Amino acid sequence: MKLTAKTRPILVAVAGAVLVSVAASQAHRIFESSYRPWTAMLVPFVSLAVGVLVRRFPVPARIVAQAIAILAISGVVLSRAGGSVPGDLFKASVQGISSILGSRWPVPELPIPVTAIVVLVSTAAAVAVELALSARFSAAVLLPPLALTALFALLGAESGPPSPRILVVLALGCLGVLRLAALLRTDLPDHARGAPQVAERKSMWTLAILGVTATTVGVVPALLAGSLPDDDRYDPRDRQQGSSLPLDVVSPLSRLDEWRGRQPAEVVFSTTDTNEGRWRLVALTRFDGRTWMPPDDYRTVGRQLQEQVDLTTDPRQATVTLGELDSNWLPTPGRVLSISMPVLLDGGNGGLLLQTPPSSGATYDITYEPDVVDYEAISAISATRHQKILLGDAEIPPGIATLAAQITQGATTDLRRAERIAEYLVENYRFDPEAPAGHSIGLITLFLNDVKRGRDEQFVAAFALLADAVGLPVRISVGFTTQRVAAGGARALSSDAIAWPEVEFERVGWVPFDPIPEPQGTEGGQGTEVVSPAPVDEGRAPQTSAASTPSTSAAEQPRTPFGSATGVIGSPIGRLVLLALLLLLIAVLYVVIVLRVKSGRRNRREQATESDLQVTGAFKTSIDTLVDLGARAPSYKTDRELVLSGRAVIGGEAPELLPLAEVSTRAVFDRDVPSSEQATEAWEQVRLFEEQTRNRVGRWRWLKSRISLRSLRRGLPD
Repeated sequence: MKLTAKTRPILVAVAGAVLVSVAASQAHRIFESSYRPWTAMLVPFVSLAVGVLVRRFPVPARIVAQAIAILAISGVVLSRAGGSVPGDLFKASVQGISSILGSRWPVPELPIPVTAIVVLVSTAAAVAVELALSARFSAAVLLPPLALTALFALLGAESGPPSPRILVVLALGCLGVLRLAALLRTDLPDHARGAPQVAERKSMWTLAILGVTATTVGVVPALLAGSLPDDDRYDPRDRQQGSSLPLDVVSPLSRLDEWRGRQPAEVVFSTTDTNEGRWRLVALTRFDGRTWMPPDDYRTVGRQLQEQVDLTTDPRQATVTLGELDSNWLPTPGRVLSISMPVLLDGGNGGLLLQTPPSSGATYDITYEPDVVDYEAISAISATRHQKILLGDAEIPPGIATLAAQITQGATTDLRRAERIAEYLVENYRFDPEAPAGHSIGLITLFLNDVKRGRDEQFVAAFALLADAVGLPVRISVGFTTQRVAAGGARALSSDAIAWPEVEFERVGWVPFDPIPEPQGTEGGQGTEVVSPAPVDEGRAPQTSAASTPSTSAAEQPRTPFGSATGVIGSPIGRLVLLALLLLLIAVLYVVIVLRVKSGRRNRREQATESDLQVTGAFKTSIDTLVDLGARAPSYKTDRELVLSGRAVIGGEAPELLPLAEVSTRAVFDRDVPSSEQATEAWEQVRLFEEQTRNRVGRWRWLKSRISLRSLRRGLPD
């Protein structure tokens, strides 16, 4: 197919829109798993259609048309996402990036962040289409999709690097755009290009470059995926909370006795919500064998925390007034959607954390969905992927693992496994509030095998270890129960502190279980007398500050920065040597490919079947040499002007090229074809010119010009 001057810019615009769409496909790495990037991927083609329709209009009119299209698309997406137009549309356009950076990762699928992505993609597509259709800066079409890819890599930093397949597609697309952009600069008449249509024909070396690039970009990262650092990616959210949190408090699970022991009982918080129930303070997801600790992935979030799931009922609102809570965490009920103050939120939505303890009397407003668990409905739903809770060298004792397998034997669903564990603890153990405190592995082993009596912290800790032993994702929640008051609303006293375990199920979230039996006396029953914890209570370290600091995981659980590297490759010297070898390999590949491409192009020109193509090929080869040395060779200059423009880069005249320029011009425009002798003489002049130029510019500059890409950027091998 012949590419005309009208169709080439459109093809470049299509390629630019496709690349922006490929970049937009990476938006799913920013949001929660429910997000689908199809809308963002289709937006560039709307900008493409608008650009093609108005491409004959003046530049201001084209810009206005694209702006209207961006606003229209963004408004539709915002309305479908549940936002308000124009208020939220302005926020998405102006504060879109900050709303994403101000949220935890993965970002909830809220109207403003979702619309902000569409605004970014549509803007990038409009810029790419305009650059392509203007036919002036065609190669700049690559900038919007590459910038979008880099931005999405930052916003989704915790999801890891982009897929190698995406990088391959982007690499091939960039090379294709560069090729099309080079064709836009070919403005010679058809008869000047010869029968083979040299400027547009397919080149085997072009395909070879594409193949080598795809292999380098796609295979090398895949081979090194196991040895490259997994946790050194820059995440802009890290700059918003600092390297650590100013916390120095005991683990919330260890504070149950302290709260309940206050005499008289104090009001820890009150709320305008009249519903009685459990309010979570914090969820504990890590266990070092001694103490259960909160997560280590707290991030700064905005006031909007997550999207509404149950659209059939309206969310509830409540105002909370803190009392003598003395905690950095804020009590919340159910599934909190928004809060009136900036907080830190962990990845599992287990607790809202403040960097400084709030004072008594502080208030905040929340919007939330109450926890309504239909155990019958989730009986056929599987639990989520098992999450590691044990830190460092901590391991579940074989006895506990064996007991967990026996308890859950015959259970066919994850829900039934969790229920079996809770039923076993309720039926075979006794609740004893006077039992010694602590929840270390040693004490839990003693509780399960010998004592069979304990307080609530031992029941929930035992449930968590048994559930973890059979592969269930489990955590321990600490909070308070609220009771209505005559004046209206509800309140929680310090004596209402409780703890309960939860297991996470797909599409449902964290489901609570109750493994604690009703309080009974300490006499009789199948439990034995309470054993003193002196020999085994290594788990209740007094006032352990490290236990509850969300940012202390580096000390508790050393990270291995290199996933599967072992031996020499795992050492710093080995990694340095590997990196040096990779850089050397890339450099060698670059030099070999460039030299081979230039050599192949030169041979094809010199061995052309027609003498006029040999003459013009000789002149083009000499001009390529000048371009590689730094000269400019715009297509509108004549052959003689091109020779004269090269004087500045070689430090003098090139008299051997002036006759060659005249012969080349006659070969293009005269009716008579140059003789074979003239063609041979033309190439002799090229070799003479190269020899003298090498002497003029020096060996080092000549070598650099040999591996320069400047002449190749004027168009891949013709």
